[in-house]
Parts: sequence; C-alpha cells; structure tokens
Amino acid sequence: YTLEDQGKEKVVQQKSIANNRIQNKWLIRQTMTQPNKKEKTLALESGVDSIVVDATSVTKESFNDQFIVKCYSAEEIMRLRSFNPYFKITIDPIGAWIIGKTDAPRLDLIKEKPQVLRVSGNVQHEAGATPEQELSGILAWLNEYLHYIEENNLKKDFAEEIEIQISAGIDFFTEIAKLRAVRLLVKRLLDVYEINIPLVITAKTSQYHLGHKDQYTNLLRNTTMGLSAIIAG
Repeated sequence: YTLEDQGKEKVVQQKSIANNRIQNKWLIRQTMTQPNKKEKTLALESGVDSIVVDATSVTKESFNDQFIVKCYSAEEIMRLRSFNPYFKITIDPIGAWIIGKTDAPRLDLIKEKPQVLRVSGNVQHEAGATPEQELSGILAWLNEYLHYIEENNLKKDFAEEIEIQISAGIDFFTEIAKLRAVRLLVKRLLDVYEINIPLVITAKTSQYHLGHKDQYTNLLRNTTMGLSAIIAG
C-alpha cells in the first residue's frame, strides 16, 4: 500500500497468512546422506539447528540430539526407538514412494505414531511442477493421510506435529505468495478433519534452479530463495 491508500478500506491481513511473530527465531536445517562426525560438527558449528538423515545411516553410536530421521518401514522405526525412545522420527509414505524408497505408499506407518508426519511437496517442484501444482499436490497428499487416519479410526494424536515441506524457488514474489497461501490452505483442510496438531512449515531452497558450474550465482539464488521464505513468515 502507498500513502494514497490511507483512510480507505483495506483488506485486513490475517495473522495466519503472514504468521506474525513477536520474535524471529529461524531454525536452519541441513540434509545429509551419510554424515561422518567431521561433517556433523562443521554443520552444527556453522549455525545448523538440525540435521536430516535417513534411518539407514543411523547407528546407536551415531545418535545425536539434532538428528531428524526419515524412516521408510516399521522395522526402521522399531530399531531407532530401541536406540532412544525420544528420537525425532519423521515419515512421509507417499513421498518415499515417489522418490523410489518404497514400492508402494506405506500409509500403515502412520499407525506407528511417528513424531512428525511430513508432506514433502518440494519433490513436485524438483520434478518441474508450477507453484499452483505444488500447492494442489500438497493438499491432495495431506488429504490422503487425513482420510486414512479417519477411515482407520486412529486417534487425533497420531503425531506430535505435521510438517509441510515446500520449495522456495527463484520467482521472488510468487514464492512469497505461495508460502503464505500454503499455511492458509492447510489450516483449512485440518479444520475440516478437526485436527489440532501443531503445523510446521519448512521451506527448502530449490535445487531445480541451480547451475552445476556457477557457484557464485547459486549463492545469490539461495539468498533470494531464503529471503522469500523469511518474508513469507
């Protein structure tokens, strides 16, 4: 808005869109394939708050409080809980199937009550989806999970939090709008199913728009992608 708009009737911005905060405390996450001790230490010393790893790369000796572990089977979940019952276990059965980690969507993993039920909408972006397609895919994806929970009479506390992982691309203003819209749309879907579990939005910088040989341009792109996520709340 400009000064010319003062005194005129304005659209009231809902808190749920901008997610206005008293303090801005951003958590920084890094995904690692087979992290060794040196890599983990460097990441944590550089400002990373949590490290995402696959269950296959975690042993009892490598347990770390900052680990968020992606699990693809009930056996993996049982193994990790034998290490530590408070391990932050996250599942995304449809996402695991899309990227080839499982032969079919293992929706039954929701019955294991993971700490985090995740929707990795960003994999659609990496496959070339438009912002509109990514948003609609996230809603359809989450709806499948919520329908399964309702159909199998699972309790409302099937997880400690629902995480929506969404891409942050290079189209600055479109990405701000997309990241604000996803919070509003997902909240509406959760209201329909009467789900009152904390919602976490994770913005993941796009790899789709990065060049293989231009690292300096990639730094600038990652900066604008991160800034769009911050402005979007």
